[in-house]
Amino acid sequence: MTWQEDYLARFYTSSPGWKDGTSEFWALCSEMIPPGTRVLELGSGSSNPTSAYLSRRYELHGVDVDPGARANEHLRSVEIISGTRLPFADASFGACVSDYVVEHLSDPAGHLAEVSRVLAPGGAYVLRTPNSLHYVALAARVTPHWFHELVANRLRGLPPDSHEPYPTYHRLNTARSIKERAQAAGLELELC
Repeated sequence: MTWQEDYLARFYTSSPGWKDGTSEFWALCSEMIPPGTRVLELGSGSSNPTSAYLSRRYELHGVDVDPGARANEHLRSVEIISGTRLPFADASFGACVSDYVVEHLSDPAGHLAEVSRVLAPGGAYVLRTPNSLHYVALAARVTPHWFHELVANRLRGLPPDSHEPYPTYHRLNTARSIKERAQAAGLELELC
């Protein structure tokens, strides 16, 4: 058992009333997005369990800043971007999904404006992000990025050739910041 698994077992999963956040996130996606919908996963990465889950229910496409996302076998297509602009026509997707991505956005207002633009009328943007008061977010905010580069991959047990951790900004990680920016982008908000 890794130290992370031991930590989670000791302080989270064994606690009464504990709920698996990933299963809850997937259930929320299923509740908000009808089967067969054309979905854009923002920050799809080279592979992840959420991509696998979404691809079984939806026509899944991806976008990421990392060219390694081209290796994500669960995506029908993937676009590599370097800024906020999404390379898709207006109203291209019935839904967008981000799983632990928005904490890395330097321009959350621009991001949400683009999500609003590519969503079809009535579409949903389902996202999961750490709360800014969670211990991981607090630690990330009080330590410089060079420290993250030094220790993050080792703490996660990743191989030495893994990409460095992405910078975190935590500009869209409170109910208030999400509400204000979503409304400014013309998105209707349902916090869960």
